[in-house]
Amino acid sequence: MDKIVTVSIINDYSVIVEGVARMLEHDTRIKVVELADVANLGEPVDVALYDSFASMSRASHLKHLCEDPRFSRVVVYSFRADPQIIAAALAIGADGYITKDTDARTLAETLVRVANGERVVQVRGVKPEPGEVQEAAIPLMRNRRPHTLWPGQRNGLTPREAEIFALITQGLTNQEIAENCNISMNSVKTYIRQAYRKVGVERRSQAVLWGAKNGLLPSTEHALIVNE
Repeated sequence: MDKIVTVSIINDYSVIVEGVARMLEHDTRIKVVELADVANLGEPVDVALYDSFASMSRASHLKHLCEDPRFSRVVVYSFRADPQIIAAALAIGADGYITKDTDARTLAETLVRVANGERVVQVRGVKPEPGEVQEAAIPLMRNRRPHTLWPGQRNGLTPREAEIFALITQGLTNQEIAENCNISMNSVKTYIRQAYRKVGVERRSQAVLWGAKNGLLPSTEHALIVNE
């Protein structure tokens, strides 16, 4: 029997950690349990799966993970398919890059391949236009109950709208959001208008309150899932 691959899912939003864990829970090659803090990680892990949703310091955080001897391999899991962003992640030290339009079976297979020494970029069905990254659809496994993979999903927010809404909730300006998400100011304003309409708010102060009440602030503890 092949060795079980240990995988840590790292993100500050517990709902995302739980959603991705549920995508992987039925693959016998991967086993998942939850810890409250990276500092509590005692044993080395084969692959750290870094979900960069609404992170304001992706490069520094990714570099820290790549340099952490407890993680043998690091894979970025992102909505973004921009070739420059992918190249930058690999240059920092990531061993793989997976976009979130990847189905659960392919996600698991890619993690196993990376654990076995391959460097894998898995980008499916996402075709970014110049200066913009299109939304990635998240396919749900057949015959499985739909599950939440990002905050605000149940309220109708797309992945990108939710990410921008989360950054608003954290207090970023439109300019800072544009720089953080690598999109134009006009795109930021469009996403904000669409998101406000879906959740029924009109002003930024209302948006911050709504976001704080609906899971768009990072968890108080650093969310981490690690296999035993």
